[in-house]
Amino acid sequence: MLDAWAKVCEQNREARLVIAGEGPERRQLERRCQKLPNGGNSVTLAGLVNDIPELLSRGAVFCMPSRWEGSPLACMEAMAAGLPVVGSVIGPIEELVDEGVEGNLVPVGDPTGLSTALLTLLDNRNLRRQMGAGARKRAHEQFDVNRMVQKLEALYTWASERGSQTSRLVR
Repeated sequence: MLDAWAKVCEQNREARLVIAGEGPERRQLERRCQKLPNGGNSVTLAGLVNDIPELLSRGAVFCMPSRWEGSPLACMEAMAAGLPVVGSVIGPIEELVDEGVEGNLVPVGDPTGLSTALLTLLDNRNLRRQMGAGARKRAHEQFDVNRMVQKLEALYTWASERGSQTSRLVR
């Protein structure tokens, strides 16, 4: 991310990056930020963030340059907040983000592709809004709790009906 961010800063001096989370890599991140073109002034290491919706509401683009993900909950939250996503081409993110609809996908470990995708969205407000709307729509349709409960109930109904049919065949 920081390699890509250096390229973003060269072309967009207004851009700001917020990295949320806390962990053992913080000191290394601080040192790397100081080596950025602007001395790291464009990066905020927010640490532990308790109010994620508030943080997301101030964003323009959500970036998830993961090497691997189990369940990209942060990506789902960003989509629900109406942010377009720039993410890695890995299974769980690919399942959430359709290229060009809810955001842009880049190969894992490709800082040039990542910076290009970020700049494309940062420099184009209309595209950002369009993809953000697509992200919010997808999140509402697929991740909304009420819809997920309805789908689970339908699955249980189907399974119980199928189980009843199977038990009748066995008798």
